[in-house]
Amino acid sequence: GQYRVRGTAGRFATSQTTQLMAGSTGETDRTILTLSQALYRRYRLKRVYYTAFQYRQPARGYDLEPVSTPLWRMRRLYQADRLMQLYGFQPEEITPEDQPDLQAQVDPKLAWALRNPHLFPVEVNTADYELLLRVPGIGIVYAKKILRARRWGTVTHEVLQKIGVSLKRSLYFIQCNGQYRGGRAFDNPARLYALFDT
Repeated sequence: GQYRVRGTAGRFATSQTTQLMAGSTGETDRTILTLSQALYRRYRLKRVYYTAFQYRQPARGYDLEPVSTPLWRMRRLYQADRLMQLYGFQPEEITPEDQPDLQAQVDPKLAWALRNPHLFPVEVNTADYELLLRVPGIGIVYAKKILRARRWGTVTHEVLQKIGVSLKRSLYFIQCNGQYRGGRAFDNPARLYALFDT
């Protein structure tokens, strides 16, 4: 929001942040992301920060088993948070009802793509900006570069490499002018998943 300081003509922007602790109540990541999204929208927060709950020593008044929230969960929550704020993802897309928690093995954007094979491969020469952003390995900078490159001609795999797009991840989710170089990766979802086990 903004406010006016008495006696001045200036206007000053204010920003708010908050912090959520993950793992203290056994909540799912879907619950955390849904809350974060609501906070962003209602209070126009600049940022939500995530902290891993740690409970190692018994404390008076608390009847809890020791808890140590893994740090990888914080990394995934931050990644998911950026997907919501910068890429237009919704919490239910990142953490559907049947998979309410983020995965240690793969990042949330890749996990989403692997759950939605029917949307791939994406044709980079015709896909709109929002769809390009959903391709694993293509972020905001490279999606914009692809759109610029399309003004000058057909985008090929070689063009993608020249503008800096890493094909290590995106190769399996794109085609260029109808050409797909991902082999038969989507014939075996388990094998495709294993390719990206991080």
